[in-house]
Amino acid sequence: MKNNDKERLEHILDSVNFILKYTQHKTEDDFYRDDLLKYAIQKHIEIIGEAANNLSNTIIEKYDKIEWRKMIDTRHLYIHHYNGIDWTVVWKIVQQNIPTLEPAIENILKEI
Repeated sequence: MKNNDKERLEHILDSVNFILKYTQHKTEDDFYRDDLLKYAIQKHIEIIGEAANNLSNTIIEKYDKIEWRKMIDTRHLYIHHYNGIDWTVVWKIVQQNIPTLEPAIENILKEI
């Protein structure tokens, strides 16, 4: 394991916690109407993908149930703005992927 894996996992967890904190009482309509929130969430999704992209193969292989590749690909999509930003997809990530990522990353951090 690279020394930086722990730091990168902490970056992922920090971004996950930010997203959870600022979306916990928001409806989908609230999200769509709040440009500041949308772009903040997008930025944190990019941070998650960037950190995942720089994890060692040891971590990626050991915790292969986590969709690391999907995180990385989403980051590339948003950082380069291919075809614009689909806010429906961002909201889906917030609702479906982010809540399950929090305990997964916390468990990895406990193990390493």
